[in-house]
Amino acid sequence: MRVGAIAVAGGIGFLLALAYVFTSARDARLPVVERSTHAPPATSNSESSPALLPGRAASESARVRADADGWSPRDMPAKVAQRLREAKDKRVFFDRALEVGGGAYLHFALEALQRCRVVNEYGMVGAEQDVVARIPANDPAQSRRLEAYRAFIRGCEGFALRSVTGREESAIVRRIYESNDAVAKAYNLRSSSDAAAEYDGRATAVELLESGDAYLIQIIVPYLATNGETAAWNWALCELGLDCSATGAYGNLQCFAVGKCDWKALEDVAEPLFGAGGAAPAASRKDEIVAAVRARDWAKLL
Repeated sequence: MRVGAIAVAGGIGFLLALAYVFTSARDARLPVVERSTHAPPATSNSESSPALLPGRAASESARVRADADGWSPRDMPAKVAQRLREAKDKRVFFDRALEVGGGAYLHFALEALQRCRVVNEYGMVGAEQDVVARIPANDPAQSRRLEAYRAFIRGCEGFALRSVTGREESAIVRRIYESNDAVAKAYNLRSSSDAAAEYDGRATAVELLESGDAYLIQIIVPYLATNGETAAWNWALCELGLDCSATGAYGNLQCFAVGKCDWKALEDVAEPLFGAGGAAPAASRKDEIVAAVRARDWAKLL
């Protein structure tokens, strides 16, 4: 199982941009739209880091601390996504998320790792050297793209000091599947057919859609998207709550990776980001999805 396939991607262009950056990392684990088709194999706790699988005393300590600062394993993905955006140190967020537990925090721990993937592999200096080598020297936007990359990996320094191993990453994935919450349901729904067959897939999809949480819905896009609708769903989710702003990490990613630096509204770059194979992006279907989710008209989506 390629663990990085679980990382969130906000659109076709977003995926290509991440691939642009991450292909140099050793055994790069690229985020892809089509999710893994197999749940991770069960392994004994002895194969996982003790920090990832805390004992009863550690778990109780983490619960008390979580209650004290408002972090709860019951927090929904949208709330945790905001915490990650606001975190100045992504490695501190990663460690705290593992301590708190719960599907949403574990999912976004993987998101933090994915964002800092190249730093985790090569360190800050190596990561910058890598992207410099990928931007053409005669590109008039070279300096701007480099600044966007620096902004994108800002806060990743801790991963250079304490890198995350593949075994630790796999342990996080196992914890997500075992978390018995909405995120675990989403992972199982978009995972193997055997896992989905254990319950009514449509009923589970409706339950997750009813949450109104765009970050939770994003996990099950492979289940929801039919007939090549993935791009329309990714675009719709930007309107339903995902942070796809030009001034955030998404904007920095588009700038340094594919040279799209001068845009204000998502519509300005929708065609290259959400168009498939040169085709115009499915704006009409995107609008239908947004309207159906807001009207809770699941018949138009499932």
